[in-house]
Amino acid sequence: MNFKKKAIIFNDTSYDYHLGCEIVIKNLKYLLHKNNIKIIGTSKVGECWFENQELLKKIEIADLLIVNGEGTIHSNNEKGVWLLKVSEYAKKRNKKSVLINSIFQNNNKSFKKYLDYFDIISVRESLSHNELKLINVNSEIVPDLTFYSQFSINDKIKKNVDILFGDCVNIDK
Repeated sequence: MNFKKKAIIFNDTSYDYHLGCEIVIKNLKYLLHKNNIKIIGTSKVGECWFENQELLKKIEIADLLIVNGEGTIHSNNEKGVWLLKVSEYAKKRNKKSVLINSIFQNNNKSFKKYLDYFDIISVRESLSHNELKLINVNSEIVPDLTFYSQFSINDKIKKNVDILFGDCVNIDK
C-alpha cells in the first residue's frame, strides 16, 4: 500500500488487558490503514511520551499526532496533562494533532491552553462536549471507537438468547 501520511498514536491502550481498549486501538489502526495513514510509532497507556527519546525522533518525521483520550483526561489527572501536551509539541513543529475518543471531565482551567492547540477534538459523549463548550473549546461528539466493530453471532446460539459482553481493567477481577 502506498501510504500518504505517517502518524503516531498516543495512549495506546491495547496493552491494558481490557477488551474494549484493545478493540479501540484495533479499530483505530484499521481506519488509519484504510485511509492510507501509516502508523510509525505508539506511546503506551500511562507512558510519559516526552521522556521516550525513540518516540521523539519518530515525531520529527510524522505528519499527524493522534491522542486517544479514552478515559484519561479527567479530574486533573497528570497523565491526562501529558496527553494534552502532545498538541503544543505538535504545533511548535508545524504538525497536525487530534484528540479523539476522549472524555473531558472535572479539569481545571489550565487544560484549556493545550486544548486550543489541537486541530480536531472529538469526545465520546455529551457531558464532555458540554464541559468543553463551557470553556469555549470546540469539539464533536463521536461514539466510542468500540462501536465501529461488527460482531457476528454464531449460528449455533439460539435465536432467543440475550448476549452481554463485559470486562474490567482491574486484572484481579
